[in-house]
Amino acid sequence: MNEKENSIQKIKLSRALEYGFPAIVLGLNHSLKSAVENDIYLSNIAYAQELFSLGRKNDLLLGISTSGMALNVAYAVSVAKVKGMRTIALTGEDGGQLVPMVDVAIQVPDRATNRIQELHQIIYHTLCSMVEAHYFQESK
Repeated sequence: MNEKENSIQKIKLSRALEYGFPAIVLGLNHSLKSAVENDIYLSNIAYAQELFSLGRKNDLLLGISTSGMALNVAYAVSVAKVKGMRTIALTGEDGGQLVPMVDVAIQVPDRATNRIQELHQIIYHTLCSMVEAHYFQESK
C-alpha cells in the first residue's frame, strides 16, 4: 500500500469508528465462572464475584430478571451497592426482590416470561439510544 492509499484508509477508519463506553456482560468469562463454582461454597455468586473484581465506584449495573427473583442478579446488585455503583433492574410486573434493592426499577406490565423478555429488548435498546443521543450526539 502506498502512502496515499494508506492516508485514505486512515481517513476511512477515522470516519467509521464510533465513541462508546466500556461495557462488560457478566458471566461470559467461563474460566472465572468455573473457578467460582468449583472453589466457593456459596452458589449463584459468579456475577457478584466478577463484579467485585471489575466494578468501580460510579459504574452502572443493569440487572435483568423477568421475575425479579434471580439470586445471582440480587447478589451482583448487593456487591454493586457496596462498591458505590448505580443500579437499574429490568423486571416483570411483580418486580420481586430486586425492586427495593436498586436505584431505578423498570417493571414491564406483564407476567409471562416470553412477553417480559420481548419488552426488555425494546427497553434495553431504547436506553442505549438515549445514552448515545445524550453523550455522543456531536461525535459524528
